[in-house]
Amino acid sequence: MIDFINAKYFKYAVGSNIGIEKPNDISARCIICGDSTKDKKQKRLHIYTKPQYDGDIVHCFNCGFKNNMYNFLKQPQVNPTLYEQYVKEKREYNFNILKNKEKKEKNYDESIIDIGYNYKPKSESGANITSGTNEKTSSEENSTNSTNSTNTTNTTNTTNTTSDQQILFKGMVVPPEVFILPEEFVRADTNDKASEYLRNRRLNPEEYYFSSDWCEFRGRKMPLKDCIIIPLWVSESDRICYGFQGRSIIEKFFYTYVPEENTGWKVFNWFEINREKPIFIFESIFDANSSGLPRDRIGAALGSDLSVERENEIKEAIFCFDNQFKDETSMKKSLELLKKGKRVFIWPTDIEEKDSNSWLQNHPEKSDKDFAQIILNNLHNDMKGIIRLKLKK
Repeated sequence: MIDFINAKYFKYAVGSNIGIEKPNDISARCIICGDSTKDKKQKRLHIYTKPQYDGDIVHCFNCGFKNNMYNFLKQPQVNPTLYEQYVKEKREYNFNILKNKEKKEKNYDESIIDIGYNYKPKSESGANITSGTNEKTSSEENSTNSTNSTNTTNTTNTTNTTSDQQILFKGMVVPPEVFILPEEFVRADTNDKASEYLRNRRLNPEEYYFSSDWCEFRGRKMPLKDCIIIPLWVSESDRICYGFQGRSIIEKFFYTYVPEENTGWKVFNWFEINREKPIFIFESIFDANSSGLPRDRIGAALGSDLSVERENEIKEAIFCFDNQFKDETSMKKSLELLKKGKRVFIWPTDIEEKDSNSWLQNHPEKSDKDFAQIILNNLHNDMKGIIRLKLKK
């Protein structure tokens, strides 16, 4: 059945030129190409759904236009106010699905981390792990609190100003397009090939999904044959997500699907983090899950930088790139962030591996908690970090 909000705005867009109207198919005269000039009764623009689609498709069988409702409403032939109204209503509807699933806030320890082993914060500048910032005098603390209060107020005002377009879940802005994870994706622990691949990388198959073949989803064919699937959950218990990433178990191939409406949300684990604490941002999902850090303290920016909007939603982002001494891009990004006063994990020069998952695979005698210890002991946000990178010390 066609989504009722999609059906409503399709009708708004085409006006009175409606043709057939069925639960799975509505036709109208195409407002994009004008349809037939000879036969004014032709109505070849359709909105329809099919079992293999998760989402409705708008398709003109005259001019060939084929896309989802978001992009249909962006067409110049459509009243521009309809798109804004549509986005608002879809977000509110998505929020209504989620709001009853809101989890109670957990009680967290006041320290930055508590993962079952001893760790003493370093005393030098930039490494006070307990507070998440450099040590401050009382006057500096008061100044910081005042600044934080101002920032919070500004954020609140911004949210109120755009409240017609922003929906919050767990205190985070919900992406405009959420969807149910396709049923074709099965638990990875139910597939022998997927389970073996993940266990060989010392990862838990129960935390992943698997696609055995290409997937047709939302009107597009996705090359997900023999791919581990990592959902970007909003609510895992309801299989509601805002995107997913596929990773081939045969070759080095990634396929990331995040709807274009969700620009800025290309990040893993976002709705499971404790945004009141510093969050460790990795380059890949496997690396984040191999770090030994608590689940609610990790995220991964999937092949991109963490957006300003997402970074502003959390207390602090601590960046954990691939080994800077093995990867030029990681080196460049780390230096740029250190110059801005951001905290960065700097890899010890005696580690040969490129990333945390490789380290875990190559050290079967070690646990992921051992790597977490390495991270915590090598955080910098000052000149000392820049010197370490430049002198390779």
